[in-house]
Amino acid sequence: MRFCQSLSILVSFTFFSACGGGGGSASGTVTETTSASPKFESPHPDVWEGASAAESGFDESAINNAFEYAMTDGFFTQAVLLIKDGKLGKESYRGVTDTEAAKLALTS
Repeated sequence: MRFCQSLSILVSFTFFSACGGGGGSASGTVTETTSASPKFESPHPDVWEGASAAESGFDESAINNAFEYAMTDGFFTQAVLLIKDGKLGKESYRGVTDTEAAKLALTS
């Protein structure tokens, strides 16, 4: 019985091996053409030049209030940036709070 199993596996393997691709072409070679992706250059600098909100002509207190409001729990804000004339005036980052995560879990 074991001999028959081995023989049937060998015959099956031989059959499926012989059924390989092929498809052939007249020349027997395949030519693949690829085009290089266009190079992307960001218009934004890797490192931002800094300037205070006051140097950019903003009321420091008003900017602080705006940032605080933008980062209010429940707004899901993760980042706030102030950029003027290509200069970074202020930035603030945070993760999702536990309260926001719980709200997101309920909507899923």
